[in-house]
Amino acid sequence: MHRPARYLAIFAGTFIACAGLTAALTVAVDPYYIFGTPRLAGWTLAKPAAANRGPAAKTYLLERTSPRTLLLGNSRIEAGLNPESAQWPDSMRPVFNAGLAGRGLDIAAKLLEDALAVPGLRGIVVGLDLLDFLQVDPGPAPPSGPVDAGPDQDRIRVRPDFTANPARALARVEDALAASVTLGAVTDSVATILAQREASPRTMTPLGFNPLDEYLPYVKLHGFRDLFDQKQAQYAERFPHYVHPDFAEPYRTGSVRSLREIIDIARGHDLDITLIIYPYHAWVMDLLRQNGLWGVFEAWKRALVRVVGALDPDGRVRIVDFSGYNLYTTTPVPRPGDTVTDVRWYWEPGHFRGALGDRIIARLYGSESTGFGRDLSQATVDDVIAAIRQEADRASTVAASR
Repeated sequence: MHRPARYLAIFAGTFIACAGLTAALTVAVDPYYIFGTPRLAGWTLAKPAAANRGPAAKTYLLERTSPRTLLLGNSRIEAGLNPESAQWPDSMRPVFNAGLAGRGLDIAAKLLEDALAVPGLRGIVVGLDLLDFLQVDPGPAPPSGPVDAGPDQDRIRVRPDFTANPARALARVEDALAASVTLGAVTDSVATILAQREASPRTMTPLGFNPLDEYLPYVKLHGFRDLFDQKQAQYAERFPHYVHPDFAEPYRTGSVRSLREIIDIARGHDLDITLIIYPYHAWVMDLLRQNGLWGVFEAWKRALVRVVGALDPDGRVRIVDFSGYNLYTTTPVPRPGDTVTDVRWYWEPGHFRGALGDRIIARLYGSESTGFGRDLSQATVDDVIAAIRQEADRASTVAASR
């Protein structure tokens, strides 16, 4: 063999060997849950990088779980409702948390379709966030039809009509390559192994829960007040820029159209449907008032009741409002510099902890009797809105007297 050809063969062999070793590492570690490789304590139990491929990770985990109950929504439900909570009735297990940080109800509708590709799903819990509904499309409302969640819907097993999705095969290949032979996958695989030595590593569980345990070392050093102040500052910067829709034409809002698709699909498959309005901490509720969004919040609730009533004339969809000023949402925030006091129910004003999620589950499916959560319907919505308005007035009076 001529020398150049020999060098080329050596180079090719080395490249193939390196690629093989790289793939072996990344597949064994499986940092994004793409391959379903068994987790090993001390090596791959925590998955700190899984959220970096959230839609892909949740899709493949969902398909391996075949849940009876599916949780849909954004980061508030992803970090707040633990599928392994003891409060879930046995008849609802396994529960899978398909909540996705920074994503709306469009991808939630596609994950619901994916879950229904095989038998077994019995019910859904959908988290509704006012902030996701403050995006109003210009012009007339688009015609009804399947929502578009972008490229992330390509990996879903079925199309909206529940026929096989022809784009899935290519999407799976792309996911596998991105999770095995890229520099990012190698870096995240090494980071995954190193994270196992941390006391509270960032992770996503195989049932889709993101417990935000990575906050624990932070609050030990800086206290919960620092987390609250940081998040509140972000909200204070964003809130003045939100539109103030009256929701007279609710289907001009993309999230309403996505919610319609979710309800239509779920009703068509005879699923139990529960919609929950998140329990924002009182600090967030105060910002709504300060930025003129309180009336928008109330109009949104009335619009939800109208939309759901029209889609669900026989009353099978349940709406439970956990917002307001109550025992949990008014939990005190420690003073600056306090690194000892725990905030049991919240990480910061926008994200409640699993402990409060347990109270939500107990209220929905158990014997929770603290008055937490109010059922919304056409018959009750005005009374619920009035009660929360009175709570807000009392909270303002108390704050002014301090």
